Amino acid sequence: MTAELWKQGVIPDYRNPSGIRLGLSPLSTSFEETFTGVAAILAELQR
Repeated sequence: MTAELWKQGVIPDYRNPSGIRLGLSPLSTSFEETFTGVAAILAELQR
């Protein structure tokens, strides 16, 4: 799943065994970028 998210421009940090971590910086990450990233993760989980 991580590779598919990278292709969409969503850069998560993979954690074993099957975790994803998103590090959000409130000074440089907009609401739209956050929403887009979470929506991409949801779409991948529903596949």
